[in-house]
Amino acid sequence: TNNIRRFSLTSCSKGKPPILISKGVYTIKEVLFARKLKRTLEENSLVAFFHYPHVTPTRMAEFRKELRDEEIYLQIFPNITAREFIKTTEYRQLAPLFDSYTMTIYTNKCPPQRFYQLVKEMNNFVLLGVIYERMLLGNEHFKQ
Repeated sequence: TNNIRRFSLTSCSKGKPPILISKGVYTIKEVLFARKLKRTLEENSLVAFFHYPHVTPTRMAEFRKELRDEEIYLQIFPNITAREFIKTTEYRQLAPLFDSYTMTIYTNKCPPQRFYQLVKEMNNFVLLGVIYERMLLGNEHFKQ
């Protein structure tokens, strides 16, 4: 039997606002990932989503360091948890992005022009969409 304690994503710990996701029960780890995704979307001026097929762990670690040097941060959220959470937000159109390997990078510090330069140089990563100043932009709109 599965002895993992499961929680509703509508429950909340002391002092934390509730997170509403579709009905169901989730592990505490899933709840924490949903909260982090919510904070990422709400607290950053620039959030981008990428597919990252065929990227080695070594290359991912190098890429993470390169981004950190520009004050850009990388997070990989569990796809099922992210997809269910995103469906409950104003960014519900992003839910299909979490059907495969999806990486989220975000910043409040890096100017959009510099961010775009870095994105252009990223081999093996496919830009899916961008949230800039709480506006959802497609790949082509971000380039403008």
